[in-house]
Amino acid sequence: MNEYEQALQAVRDIYVTYPKRIESNEEELKKIDQEIQDLLHVIELGTFDAAKGSQILKQLKKARQERRRVKNDLELLEPIKEFISYAKPSEKNIGQSIGKLRNECARTSNLQNESKNGFTRYGEVNEQKKKKKK
Repeated sequence: MNEYEQALQAVRDIYVTYPKRIESNEEELKKIDQEIQDLLHVIELGTFDAAKGSQILKQLKKARQERRRVKNDLELLEPIKEFISYAKPSEKNIGQSIGKLRNECARTSNLQNESKNGFTRYGEVNEQKKKKKK
């Protein structure tokens, strides 16, 4: 593949592929939010034993983790979304978008490293990591 074809594919990704991905992620986020609300209503209004409560809690945890994954992807795509909103992107707009993307990638990487090292987003020690170390 030559450099021109690569450049055209990059333009296609920016103006076609990524907007579709953003839209898909936004729809997925809405569905996950609805699922979380349904589970919270079950907890609020239902009566259940410990086993059923544990099952609901696991479903809620899984939904929240999936929501975080989708939101992280949307946060990475945000500079692209902003970039394509410009009428005709200038070199300055492109540079700003690249800088924002780099910052977001660094932030996401730091959050993932903190999580791997036993810290959550808010600096609290991850209880599962503590238990594994014992």
